Parts: sequence; C-alpha cells; structure tokens
Amino acid sequence: MRIYTKAQLERKRLTTKLWKKNNKDRVRASDKKYSEKNKDRINAYSKAWYKKNKDKKKAYNKIWCEKNKDKRKATRKAWEERNPNRRRAWHDNNKDKVKAINKAYRENNKNKINAWASEGRCRRLFATCKTSIKARREMIYLIASEISLETGIAHDVDHIIPISKGGINHEEFLMVTTHLYNCQKSAKLDHPLPEMQYLILDDLVQLYLKEV
Repeated sequence: MRIYTKAQLERKRLTTKLWKKNNKDRVRASDKKYSEKNKDRINAYSKAWYKKNKDKKKAYNKIWCEKNKDKRKATRKAWEERNPNRRRAWHDNNKDKVKAINKAYRENNKNKINAWASEGRCRRLFATCKTSIKARREMIYLIASEISLETGIAHDVDHIIPISKGGINHEEFLMVTTHLYNCQKSAKLDHPLPEMQYLILDDLVQLYLKEV
C-alpha cells in the first residue's frame, strides 16, 4: 500500500479537480452510467442516510430555500411546465394524503389562513393598502390565536373601521377582540368599544382597559 505525503495528496486533489473541470461531459456520462447500474444501491443508501439525518437535512433545506427563493420558484415553474399533468395525477392518486397534509397545515398555521382569507376579501372589495406589511398582519392573527389559547375565549382580528364602510386592510387599523364582540359589532361604525381591547402598535400588543 502506497503512503502519500500531505503535499502529494493536495497535488493529487488539485489535479483531479482540474481534470473534472476540463472533462465535464465525460464525468457526467460516467456518473449517469453508474447511477443506472446501481439504482437500488443508491436508493438504499440515500434512504438510510436520510433516516439517520432527518433533522440535519430539514435544517439544510430550510436555509437553502430561504437563500434561494427566486431560484426555487423558477425551478418549480420550469418543472411544472415540463410536467403539466404529473402534479395533478399525484394529487388524484393521493387524495387522502393531500387532505391530511392540508388539514395539518391549517391547524398549525391558523393565523396565516385567517390573514389570507381576510386579505382575499379585502382585495375583492378594493380595500387593500400598498404600505401594509404582510408579515405584520400575519403576526396580529398569530397574537389573536395565542390569546384564544391562553384565555380559553375565542378571539378575532377586527377592522376598527369596517371594510364595507370604507376601512382598509392595514395593520394600524386592526384590533384583537373577542369573537362575541366582533359578531355584535358586525359592520357598525357607532358600536361602543369593548371594555377590554388589544390594539396593535409597533409590533407590540398593548392591553388597554377602557370603560364604555
């Protein structure tokens, strides 16, 4: 067995790297040929590695997706254009799995679902605002969910000025109130403020006690 010095190993590594760079097509063809001959072996290794490193892989994927949003969107769009029916076919063949995934997502992201629903309704009524920040609106809905869990009383996000009366979907015009109060207020402008209300100001929830 031949023993290499550190300098020899480094020189060999650089030589190999340079050769691969100058022979990309040849390397690609060789890799493809190997993959076709060893599909089962590669799949088994990949599955075993993923099983041992799930958290590591998820963390890596999350970081990569955040850094490459545009690239990921473009890649996904290109794939869907090349395979227009494949995604639909998978959904049709895995209806129960899709339902379970969607249900779990809705339960874990109630604030986002509620924010999107409100945004869609406001868009239809031309009550959107360009200066509004989506993340802040979603945070308000998250706060409403957390207050509901902590108090055991259902809370909603209410537009201080109703959309149907000229209000806009902006975080500065939103407040967290009980579901009961929200139903009683409905689209009224002259309805008295609740005894306890949560106003959203500068990314903080400040509790104001007011007497009607």
